[in-house]
Amino acid sequence: MTAAHVSATPRPRFAPGWIGAGVLGYAAGFALWLSVFPALRPVLGRLLGGSVSVAAFGATVGLCVGVAQVLLVRWLAPARLWIPATILGLATGFVLAAWSGLLLSEAFGGSGVGVYLSDAVEDLTFGLLLGLCVGVARAFALRQSQGTALARRWIIASAVGLMVGYAASLGILELLPALPSTLIGAVFGACVGGIAALLEWLIVGRLVARTGAAAI
Repeated sequence: MTAAHVSATPRPRFAPGWIGAGVLGYAAGFALWLSVFPALRPVLGRLLGGSVSVAAFGATVGLCVGVAQVLLVRWLAPARLWIPATILGLATGFVLAAWSGLLLSEAFGGSGVGVYLSDAVEDLTFGLLLGLCVGVARAFALRQSQGTALARRWIIASAVGLMVGYAASLGILELLPALPSTLIGAVFGACVGGIAALLEWLIVGRLVARTGAAAI
């Protein structure tokens, strides 16, 4: 897909669709995984200390998010690159974030740091690693048609969006009553996706508009 073809394609309004796709994609991904994980746990849970299970979790979310967003970003990057990049980025991010969470939990265990502070650091770090991994993966896809400026900005946008979105959504869950796990996943995913997509748009929206890739 060339830059000329991208800019010549009829374009939707980007911001509302991007936020909606984030809500839908993350909600579907988290809900889908929580609905099928009990059946997969006996097999995946034993492989590589649970890392395969965590990677599959991230890949499931990544598939749903990538598919939900693909109609919006086909003006930025082809689907054949965007969807695999999102799957790979979130699968890698979930594994790295999960291991970092274990390391941070052990580090804070005897440090005397308060529970709320340690939990906040762990949650923000988890979201940051998710965002960095998916941002870097998507940057490679974006470079094919949009060059390096948007690709680099997208890494920052994804890192900030998922860092804040993940941590804030965990806080929102604390306010909810007990719900079935699949519904909890859908609500949590919708919050993560909505917050992350809004912040991503605030960071990259003007640059996207200047590329001519979308009308905001």
